[in-house]
Amino acid sequence: MFQLLIQTSIENIETIPQIKDVSGSTWANTGVTIVAPATASITFTDTHNSSPIWTGVATSVTINGINGASSNVIKSFGRPVTGNTSYTTYKITGFLENISIFSNYPDGSQAELYGAYFNTSSSATAGAFYSGFPSPPDSNFVSSNINCIPNVSLTLSNFSDFDSVDWQYWNGNGSVNYNSISETTATITPTSVGYYKAIGIINCGVSKQYRLESNPKNISNCRKDTDGDGIYNNIDVDIDNDGIYNIEESRPVNNLDISNINDPTIFFPDSSSNNSILSSFYSTSGGGVSFSGQSSGTFESTLTSGTKNGEYELSFTQPVNIRLEEDINTNHSFVNGEKYSISILPASLTITLLDPGDELKVDTNQNGVYSSQTVTITSNEILFTFKSSFDNTKKFSFQADGITDISFIHIAQGTSGNSTFNLFYKFTNRY
Repeated sequence: MFQLLIQTSIENIETIPQIKDVSGSTWANTGVTIVAPATASITFTDTHNSSPIWTGVATSVTINGINGASSNVIKSFGRPVTGNTSYTTYKITGFLENISIFSNYPDGSQAELYGAYFNTSSSATAGAFYSGFPSPPDSNFVSSNINCIPNVSLTLSNFSDFDSVDWQYWNGNGSVNYNSISETTATITPTSVGYYKAIGIINCGVSKQYRLESNPKNISNCRKDTDGDGIYNNIDVDIDNDGIYNIEESRPVNNLDISNINDPTIFFPDSSSNNSILSSFYSTSGGGVSFSGQSSGTFESTLTSGTKNGEYELSFTQPVNIRLEEDINTNHSFVNGEKYSISILPASLTITLLDPGDELKVDTNQNGVYSSQTVTITSNEILFTFKSSFDNTKKFSFQADGITDISFIHIAQGTSGNSTFNLFYKFTNRY
């Protein structure tokens, strides 16, 4: 005989009733296995047996009524979870009846708890699973064409896991500040650009709530085609379709000099220059981060191994058309864990990636999954990385029209070697 019962416990397992007599049988052997954060204290109680057998735990665990639990020798047989040592697994046998299991962090707050019990008699078994690891809301794009306003909706695939849901929104300007938008359904249709997230709420008793947040989704407008010629603004060389190229109707720019990354300067064909309409800001997180530029507009960003990031931001006092091109004079060496982001302001506008050589992988759903064969994508932020092997002869580029800010972020997540990236800033027709 085999029986498996599945239940969910968000905080504690308050009672496993009559563990030795599950399903009307009297079991010869009983036991409980637990997974919880390594820093949590776990308390087991059995109302009918004060001395079940301790069979291997971590040193951070405190036990009530467990024979030998105070012995550091016995506790030294702790078993960290393979692949994630921030969690620890435990196994206790010898329980008789009503079992309670509690998990608390050092500050007294309740911790995650994942538990199962098992019974055996000869070849017969029974068991049950209790999960204290509820998943956060899983928001996904639902669109008729592309993931932008007005074609996009967001839906929660696990909406039924929660007692209620609160959708929240932040416009992306200034400090992060999410506010409720009074949407409580599984699917919403965003009408404003910015960041959306769902708060899943699980009611725990009369006065307690357990709240879980989805990852934010950045929603942008669809790409614009001002003159209706079928070529959207970011890549249209004649934006008003009057037969005169944009470059002829605006002041041409020779190059963007970022040899001093803190004082970028625009140079014009007549050798005049201007550094008053633009400013820059470079920020880092973690050591071993560097960024250097040249008078031609090319730059090199380098992150040493580990987890860290660097961001270079250019801001303009008036709208500009700008292009970031691959520097084909350097060969990129792909490193596992390297990622990049390019975003623009105002958030109501967009930037377009053109990747004719399929060199990049793009996170099109903002879920951490990077896909190849994304020849073009338009958004106000593009998340990407490199393929492990590629041919750079076709040159990828990022192009934006009429923007006032552009940011490049270089990210390393647990890399084992240096990650280096080269790009080239270029004004496409005017400032």
